[in-house]
Amino acid sequence: MYKRKVNSHRRFFEGWYFRLTDPIRKKSLALIPGISLGTDSHAFVQIITDECETDYHRFALSEFSASKKPLIIKVGSNLFSTEHLQLNLTGKINVKGLVKFTDLSPLRFNLMGPFGLLPNLPCYHQIISMKHYANGTLSVNNKTWNSAEIGYIETDKGHSFPHGHIWLQCNTFTDHELSLSLAVSEITWRRRSIPVCYALLTTPQQNYYLTTWLGAKTKLIAYQGRTLQVVIQQRSLALTVDVLLPENYTVDNQLLVSPVNGDMHSHVNEILTADIRLSLTKNSKKILTADGIMCAAEINNIEIL
Repeated sequence: MYKRKVNSHRRFFEGWYFRLTDPIRKKSLALIPGISLGTDSHAFVQIITDECETDYHRFALSEFSASKKPLIIKVGSNLFSTEHLQLNLTGKINVKGLVKFTDLSPLRFNLMGPFGLLPNLPCYHQIISMKHYANGTLSVNNKTWNSAEIGYIETDKGHSFPHGHIWLQCNTFTDHELSLSLAVSEITWRRRSIPVCYALLTTPQQNYYLTTWLGAKTKLIAYQGRTLQVVIQQRSLALTVDVLLPENYTVDNQLLVSPVNGDMHSHVNEILTADIRLSLTKNSKKILTADGIMCAAEINNIEIL
């Protein structure tokens, strides 16, 4: 599959986002293996830590291979799959070790719905596992992680990220066993800009899926200083999410590299340590409230949303 893309000279990127979070020690790490096909074609592994550090490990295309079923990505001597991570990265951020995954929770439907069938979209998004458990040992800059962690996996592919977007992900709520993934962005198709959103909230008792193709709409985006509020409504359901970003959210060393026309030449700002509060109502009656920590957050050019 990827050999055909390389040989076609098509501008293309694909990246897989693997996140590990230890809520007890308040530690989190995200690793993004991927491929960039453009004027500067290469493979990569990108890293972001809870200490606001990022690193970009670059590899030749010949060092990259990937299969979808089962998901196995190899970049250099590093392996990423739905079963485990095996890492040997040396750079500004050194990551080494082996982590195994259990109890993955994939979605049972196409997250993008009919929009995922449209040809030539700039970006296609998929959640591979909302929540799972990770056990093993990692060394991150000579500091050892040796505990049970919570994992999350998603993927994006196409040629460019949306011009503006909000993305939130949290599996560490203090009072409830919840998982949240939320995004607000726009789809550009045939020179038309289509606003889209989703909020996936899973609980032990019930799962709530609010998506554009099921009728969900973004009713409010309020962003000032370190606070962000997003309200998504789908018929009788309304989800309000309040995010408090840490003071160092906008520092330069948190910039992740992102794709434009296949090339990894742009940037987005991501943090792994935001605080979050959510409230879910049905027919204006509150049915769930929860506070979370270690929320991953990206906020990029939201003035156009």
